[in-house]
Amino acid sequence: MKTIRIIGTTFLLILISGCLQSVNPLYTQDDLIFDSRLLGDWIFEDEHWSLEKNSAFDYKLTTQGESKKKAVFSVHLVKLGDHTFMDIYPKNELIDNNMYEATVFSVHTFLKIDIATEWVKISWIEGEALEKAIDQTETEIRPVVNQDYQILLTGSTQELQKFIQSNLDQFKKPIEFKKVIKK
Repeated sequence: MKTIRIIGTTFLLILISGCLQSVNPLYTQDDLIFDSRLLGDWIFEDEHWSLEKNSAFDYKLTTQGESKKKAVFSVHLVKLGDHTFMDIYPKNELIDNNMYEATVFSVHTFLKIDIATEWVKISWIEGEALEKAIDQTETEIRPVVNQDYQILLTGSTQELQKFIQSNLDQFKKPIEFKKVIKK
C-alpha cells in the first residue's frame, strides 16, 4: 500500500503565517537534538507531513496540498530547557522560477513540539499573543511588520531563545498529528 503524503496548502499557510518567524535560526549546534520517533508520515485531519532523516540533526519535511504541489522544508529539533521546538526553513528545490526565487525571502519558523511514538503535538504563538509577548518581554528581538501584518523577528539566536523561554505560556493549545501506520 502506498503511503499518502498530503498536507493542505491553506492549513500550512495559516500555520506558518501565525507562527514565530525570524531571519535567524532558533538554534546553535549545541541546542540540536535528533528524535527518530519524528520520522515517518503524520496526519492531522486532512493534512499530512512526511519527515525523513536528511543528516545528523536535519530532517527533510515534504508537504503536499490539495493542488498537488509539493513543498520541501529543512527541520531542526531544538532543545531549550525542558521544551522542544521545530525550526522550519523552506527549501526552494521544487521552485523552478528565477523571478519568484529572487523576490522571496526565506525565514525560520518556530513551533513548539511534543513527540510520542504515535502522535506529535504542535503549538505556536498567534498574532495578538505574539504582539503582546513582544511588548512585554525585555529583549532586543526587533520585530518588523510587513504590509500583510506578518511579524518577522530580527534578533540574534540567543535573544530568540530568551524570548521563547520567557513566553512559553503564550503558545496556543496544540494540535495533534497522528502517526500513519504502514500496512
